[in-house]
Amino acid sequence: MVAALFLPILMVITGFLVPNGFAPLDTLSYERVHSAISGSNIVKLVLFGVIALPFFHWAHRFKFTLVDIGLRKISPLLGVLCYGGAISATVVTAIILWQI
Repeated sequence: MVAALFLPILMVITGFLVPNGFAPLDTLSYERVHSAISGSNIVKLVLFGVIALPFFHWAHRFKFTLVDIGLRKISPLLGVLCYGGAISATVVTAIILWQI
């Protein structure tokens, strides 16, 4: 649910407002974004949630889609692969945000 709340507004800002000139051009400049991320743990936490939570949403939906199309016999393996991928991506996200 957190990703559903924050992801659309981030998409509107980065995909529509800034490119079409409704926000200052330097809004998404490297220096400004890097200083905002590296200076605030709250920003890192929000980014972590917005990036990591959709991985688990995808894993859940993808696993059960594969089970529904007939791969019920390998459901435990699908769970390990899907949720393991989500956990791996979450760990990578945490490492990258920690290093910024």
